[in-house]
Amino acid sequence: MEQQTQSQTKTRDTNIELLRILAMFMVVVIHCICYTGATTNEITSNWFASNILLSIAGVADVLFLLITGYYAMKSKLNIKKIALLWGKTIFYSYIIFAIYTLVFHRRMNFYNIYSSIFPVLSGNYWFITAYIALYLLTPIIKIIVQKLTQNQFKYLLILLGIYYGIVSFIFEPSVIFKGHFPRVIFIYLIGAYIGMYVKEKKDHYFAKYLLMCAVRTLVFVFVNVLLKIKPNVINNNMAYNIDDLLNIIFILGGIFLFMGFRTIKINNKTLQKVITCVSASTFPVYIIHESNLNRNIWTITLNKIPNHWNLGVLMTYSIMAPVTVFVLCILIDLIRRLIVYLIRKIPQIDSIFTKTAKKVDNINERINKFIEPKEERVLEEKV
Repeated sequence: MEQQTQSQTKTRDTNIELLRILAMFMVVVIHCICYTGATTNEITSNWFASNILLSIAGVADVLFLLITGYYAMKSKLNIKKIALLWGKTIFYSYIIFAIYTLVFHRRMNFYNIYSSIFPVLSGNYWFITAYIALYLLTPIIKIIVQKLTQNQFKYLLILLGIYYGIVSFIFEPSVIFKGHFPRVIFIYLIGAYIGMYVKEKKDHYFAKYLLMCAVRTLVFVFVNVLLKIKPNVINNNMAYNIDDLLNIIFILGGIFLFMGFRTIKINNKTLQKVITCVSASTFPVYIIHESNLNRNIWTITLNKIPNHWNLGVLMTYSIMAPVTVFVLCILIDLIRRLIVYLIRKIPQIDSIFTKTAKKVDNINERINKFIEPKEERVLEEKV
């Protein structure tokens, strides 16, 4: 399997890796539900049930951003990590494209070809693109954050929280704050603050998370019912934001769930190994099932089905489909990792991998020296 350094293993907590797995499963749940169209259909029992599940799983993106920010302040920029993620994205994008064209003989339009050839730059996988951009900005964000006192950092988060929690939730956001990326940075900074200043302590975090799920469901139902009765009362911005997976309700729910998982201790060695192994394949799960080509097939196939399903069938699908997709994607990536492991058993190929890794490490070291503060560099040289 792909090798992990000892230092990387030490800086990762098994409980947070378990949360990473849960977050990716939640992503699959969201897509399985949304592609059926059940969340946008007429207000029925299926609509209610689908939106309750969406409220529970909707914290997925928030969790990934919190985890990223939580660890970011403790580590330096690692270009190899970005190269591996970019490489996996390209690998699966090309494989999926080849299967659709060579096996299924599907005709491709310009967007299909462009987004498959440039899956990261095209935004085919918006979260991968945002994650890489955020990761590359991390050294600069880290320098700024470390210059702030705890109270200054808290003040910044409060201001951003007021803006994203109240102002932009109700009113049309300012041009400079439009789009997901400013909000991505905000959630990332919350994760960084938790990692730097918030101590682990027992609390009713899971109950608070469920409360946020209930609040989101109630607000969503209220807004949509009101839109049906008096469409002019609710503005379009509020109607859009209540459905946004990065809105303030999901942010709060994600924080509570993250804080709850911080308190979990996993001591079983076998379970730790299983979690670590599965966690390494979380991003490939997203890359495989959320390819724009697969997404189109999902939408076309599933969009009209829920109109003919009763509640029991929809709930069975909502459980079985995500589990099946998640397990299949994990197995596919485990096979890829096994193939890489076997290929690296060949000395000549392993030598190429090793030399390439050393070159990337040298580049990475130069970049870190270039961007790190002068006083930090002087301190390291003295040590």
